[in-house]
Amino acid sequence: HSFLYSGTLFLVGADSVVRTYNWESLITKTVGQQLQDALSAHETSQFLIDYRRFGEAIREVAPGFELTIDSKDLQRCFVGGLELAGWPADIYVYANRFYTADERGVLQTPFSYQNKLLDDSGQVTLTEDRAYSISPNDSNRVAIAAGSNGVFTAAPPTSGQMKRDDLHQILEVESYDCEWMNQVLVANTDSGPHAATFQQLPPIPKNPSQEFWQNYRTLRHSGPKVTAKLDDNGHEIVYAWLGVTKLFKVTSDGCLAISQLPAAGAEA
Repeated sequence: HSFLYSGTLFLVGADSVVRTYNWESLITKTVGQQLQDALSAHETSQFLIDYRRFGEAIREVAPGFELTIDSKDLQRCFVGGLELAGWPADIYVYANRFYTADERGVLQTPFSYQNKLLDDSGQVTLTEDRAYSISPNDSNRVAIAAGSNGVFTAAPPTSGQMKRDDLHQILEVESYDCEWMNQVLVANTDSGPHAATFQQLPPIPKNPSQEFWQNYRTLRHSGPKVTAKLDDNGHEIVYAWLGVTKLFKVTSDGCLAISQLPAAGAEA
C-alpha cells in the first residue's frame, strides 16, 4: 500500500508498519540528482510536489521523465512509523485522519500534516468486526464494507471512543467494496451494486446555537433517505463507482453508463 497526502508519502511495509516520509524533501533531492538542468529540475520538482499549479501546462513538464528513488534517499526523508495489528485490507487518509481496515476491524488514527506524524495515542476503534473496504466522508463520517455483515456508516465523536449509536448498518447485503462521496454511497455486492442517498449536512454557522448542534448531530448519525439496487433502464449493473461528480455503472453486456451526481450542498 502507498498513499500521498498533504506533502506526506505513506508506505506500508511487509512488516505491517506504515511509515511516513517528507515528500517535498524527497522529490527535491532526488530530482536534483537525476536532472542536470536546474530549470528543468525546479519545474519537475514543483510539478511532482503539487501538479495542480500547472493547469493545462501539465503535459509540458518533463515529458517521459522517470524518477527512481533509492532506499538511502527514502531513509533520509523518513519521519515516523506506526505499527499495525496486521496487513490491512484497505487504507485511507482523509481530513487529517488515517484509516485502516483489516480482520480486527477499522481503526482511525489522527494525522498531523505539520509534522507528518501519526498519533497512536488518539486512536479510535470504529468497529471490531472484520472489514474489507472503507470510504471516509465529510464531518468525520466513514462507510465500511464488512463482508457478510453488510455495510455500515460510522460517525465517531470528536473526542473519546465510539458509542453504540455511532455505528449503523445501512445495508444488509454482503459487500467487500464501498465508496462514499457527498450524499451518495455505492456498495458493490454479489447481487450487484446498491446505492444509498443521504441528506446533506448544513454548513456550520459562525456562532452555532445548542439547537443547531442537536439537529446537526441527529443528521450526522441518520441513515440514508433512499437505498436501492442500481440499474440502468432495465439493464443489469455488475459494478459501479463514484468519480467526484459522476456515477459510473458497468452493465452486464459490457457497456458503461455515466450519470450526474447531485452537487455538494444540493438536495439529492
